[in-house]
Parts: sequence; C-alpha cells; structure tokens
Amino acid sequence: MLLLLSLLVCVVAFVCIYIRSAFSVKEIFINYPSHTESVRGYESFYSTFLPLVSEKNVQESIVAQNPGVSKVYVEKIYPNKLFIKIVAEGASVSLKVGNEYVLLTSIGRVLQKVKTKPTNIPEIIYYQELFKEDVKIGDVLSFKDLQIAIQFIRILRTLGYKVIQVDIDSFYMIRLVLEDSREVLVTTEKNIQKQEYQISSILRQFKVDGTKFKRLDVRFDKPVMTK
Repeated sequence: MLLLLSLLVCVVAFVCIYIRSAFSVKEIFINYPSHTESVRGYESFYSTFLPLVSEKNVQESIVAQNPGVSKVYVEKIYPNKLFIKIVAEGASVSLKVGNEYVLLTSIGRVLQKVKTKPTNIPEIIYYQELFKEDVKIGDVLSFKDLQIAIQFIRILRTLGYKVIQVDIDSFYMIRLVLEDSREVLVTTEKNIQKQEYQISSILRQFKVDGTKFKRLDVRFDKPVMTK
C-alpha cells in the first residue's frame, strides 16, 4: 500500500512538472514594424505558466515601458507561445519646457525631448512654468487644461481645421489658433461635452453657409462669434 502511494505521488509530481514545462512560455512573437529590437516590458513573461498569464498585465507592462506605444494586443498560442501586436503613436503636440521641446502623444504622454521646435505639429504655450527635470519620458502630463487643449486639437482636426498653436493663458482661457489665424476659445470651467457640441454644430453650419469668422468663443452659455 505504501509503495503504491509513493508511486502515485511520483506519477502526480511527474505530470505536474510535465504540464508546467509544456505550458511554460518559450517563445514570444512581437509584431511592431521597425521597432522590434527596442521593445521593453515583455521579457519577464518568458517561462511563465501560459494559462495563468494575464493579457492585461502584458499590455500594461509594455505600455508603461515604451512611451511611443498606444495599444497592445496579446494572444495566447497554446501550448507555449505569446503573440504580441503593438501599435505605435507619434507626437500630437509639442510643449516648450526650459530650452527643450517636449513631444506629447494624444493622451499627454511624454514621447521624447528635442532641441528644435517641430513644425508639423501644434505647439502648446503654457502659462505655468514647467521644469525639464520634472518632465520625464513616459510621464503623462495630466493637467486638466493641457488635456482639454489636446482634446480640442483632435476635435477641430476631425472637423477639417488645422491647429498650429494653443495658448493656455489660464484655466479660463484656452486659445486654439488655426492655420489662417482664426481662433477658437474654450475653457475648463464649462462642460467639455457642451463646448464640443457647440463647436461642432457651429463650424459645420459655417461650412454649409460659407460663413467666415475670426474668432469663435464658446466659454460662455451662448457662443460668441466675431467676423
């Protein structure tokens, strides 16, 4: 009886070791064109037990360590492989910090720092002085006024308007300057969805009517338009 029990324990132990070995991650395939060698954050998942690997943990690890990554798709391939597809995001805006320009993604994440002002993306001029030592690559600048400015750059782009500069003078005054010097004024003090609706409705109607304007101000209850 004791011999049989010992034999059973050995068999169970062997099966567990075999299963653990068979389903441990041995290969990780990265689909990230032109950037595969520079990807960080996935190495720790080698030799982990595939059934227990969390796709969310893989995604968060890669996004946290790669500032240019916007989305990560993870697929388990049994018995022992991971397939990871990475989508990169370029800079959406620049922000001058000290004697450098910080390039930010569409969520305000610091992508890189450069010495020369980029000419192909909008520049944000911020009223509050930021110190370059406090702004690190990979950080997300979560200031409400900065996030709203980036959001409205995207909104205006979808409406067919190119923003070349944003002046954030205060919480109350965010001025978006278009490529033809026209201006759109928004604020953090008013419901963002309401401002977006007003801008979208008015500018679409302007295009239909052929209305020209110099400034559209939606900071107040009733939008103000200057011709």
